[in-house]
Amino acid sequence: MVAVGSKVLVEPMFEKFVGRKKELDRLNSYLHSALEGNMQACFIVGEAGSGKSSLIAEFAQQAQSKNDKLIFISANCNAQTGISDSYQPFRQILKLLIGDEAQLASNAINKKNANRLKKALKTSGRALIEIAPELIGSFIPFASILVALVRLGAKEKGLLEGLEKQSEERENKPYHIETSQIFQQYTALLRKISKEHPIVLVLDDLQWVDNASNALFFHLSRELVDTKILLIGLYRANDIAAGRNNERHPLEQTVNEIKRYRGNVWIDLDQATVNHGRAFIDAVLEGINNDLDESFRAPLFKHTHGHALFTVELLRKMQESGQLFENSQGKWQASSTINWSILPTKVEAIVEERVERLDEELKDILNVASVEGMDFTVEVIGKIQHLEMRLRNVSIEMRHQNG
Repeated sequence: MVAVGSKVLVEPMFEKFVGRKKELDRLNSYLHSALEGNMQACFIVGEAGSGKSSLIAEFAQQAQSKNDKLIFISANCNAQTGISDSYQPFRQILKLLIGDEAQLASNAINKKNANRLKKALKTSGRALIEIAPELIGSFIPFASILVALVRLGAKEKGLLEGLEKQSEERENKPYHIETSQIFQQYTALLRKISKEHPIVLVLDDLQWVDNASNALFFHLSRELVDTKILLIGLYRANDIAAGRNNERHPLEQTVNEIKRYRGNVWIDLDQATVNHGRAFIDAVLEGINNDLDESFRAPLFKHTHGHALFTVELLRKMQESGQLFENSQGKWQASSTINWSILPTKVEAIVEERVERLDEELKDILNVASVEGMDFTVEVIGKIQHLEMRLRNVSIEMRHQNG
């Protein structure tokens, strides 16, 4: 991070959500239909850094400001373990529904949504026990739901005692849950919760989805037709097209089947970047006070093609290096010495430069964190590295160094 005196040059000036009005309008149209009791399913497609997560975050913020009962439930497939870890994202979802603090911290989209999920615990906790009891112990540990029930208060004592008995019975004999039971109970659970709290269910990184989760996602898209639920899947199209283990990617058939009976349900951010990349760049720059005219904007577009993450990170790099600076009028201005030919040509190169600026201890922590996934838990990494609470201070330092 570059600073002059107390003036920080690398400010969060490029953090504001810009553009994507057409894509937001489509999501809102899907949600409007879902809120009328006509479940919808759609997919947001785009390469890494194209803005899928930012679009969802903005959509959540706008949608929840208009509907005080709407909850977003977000889960991620995992590149390291997801393919071989059956139902991994759907286990995350259950943890969110019972107010698991670690899961809320990494997958709740925003603080408002985290608070809503906690308030919905009375509905979701009771529904899990009464409607989907077979998922407890198989999808989610008994201890987790017991903690959730304690939060519900003494009046849930009967449920608490029944669950303890069920836990004891499971410990004393082998237990297996049939796939049909999983599908039926998971469907019934979401149906019940959505009657009190309309749901937007977001599954990210579906290019890494395991076969079981893929099948359950498709089942939900077919069986929840008359509910107040919007299913959203996020994935990278190139990874799906490349297949998996020299075979057709399992998600491809799911997507095609949903398209067959629901029509065009794609929001393609890669194509949007091709069509509106220059408009994105203009929107980003219009959000700050600047004298950056066509002589800067045209080569910036030629360099990044309006790719969301690449554009933002390149602008940050140019600030850090002094190629963008504030003039005497307080406006951002481009240096006359910018050499576009030596600037990074891919976002990966910029990210690599940021990582290389970290000291070795921070790199070690980042390597361990990457195994857990894009979202990682400080406490988990601390235990692995035997750093305990000291990691909190290190993680804060890492955020500062990384802009």
